[in-house]
Amino acid sequence: MNLAGVFLLLLLSADLVFVLVHLVHTFSPYLSDQLFSIQQDRGYGEAFQYMKAYWIAIMLAVLGWRTREAIYGAWTLLYIYLLCDDAFQIHEQVGSAIARHLGYEPALGLRAQDFGELTVYGAVGLTFLVLIVTIYLRSSRDARNASIDLAVLSGAIAFFGVPVDMLDSVARGSRVVGVLGLVEDGGEMVAMSAVCSYVLHLVERRGHVLEPLWRLIKTALATKAWALKRRFWM
Repeated sequence: MNLAGVFLLLLLSADLVFVLVHLVHTFSPYLSDQLFSIQQDRGYGEAFQYMKAYWIAIMLAVLGWRTREAIYGAWTLLYIYLLCDDAFQIHEQVGSAIARHLGYEPALGLRAQDFGELTVYGAVGLTFLVLIVTIYLRSSRDARNASIDLAVLSGAIAFFGVPVDMLDSVARGSRVVGVLGLVEDGGEMVAMSAVCSYVLHLVERRGHVLEPLWRLIKTALATKAWALKRRFWM
């Protein structure tokens, strides 16, 4: 197993420990401090996420310097933003200000602030999408493949951080809210660990992508779809 694979196992092991500690905190009288919850802002689990985002940003910057590919600079900026957003609660504060300024109203089970946060997500996401796609079109084949892989992995972080987070808000007060919160934050932790390991793999190979992750996922999904089709229709 290469260094990136070992690193991934270590990260996932640490993620599992944080989840288990969270469960002990939630369902027992032990570890009662809120900092043990992975849902707690600036708790121990979230601090570990800060470290991952920091490592990712540093490694992407190193990769950009080594390969002279500007696209890695764009990805570095994205992960610096994600680090700052989590550490300083940017989307919460700006989202709240936008909701007040634009007069958003609660709807569909979401608070006015939730709509403000969605506005922030949309604006930031669109900005980075335009930046990355613009540079992507002028990048090398390896950098393009790596960027698609990073988009897939970052999309997993976004999935747990936005739609699952919104579902958690809608379910606030119900019995499933704890489950959704665990899925949201636990899923983000695993996805961030995957990104961290993948970027280390890129640094090891100086940006050379032997077999794009997105192509492996596409092949696996196609194989699974064909197997299901044969099982149910043939």
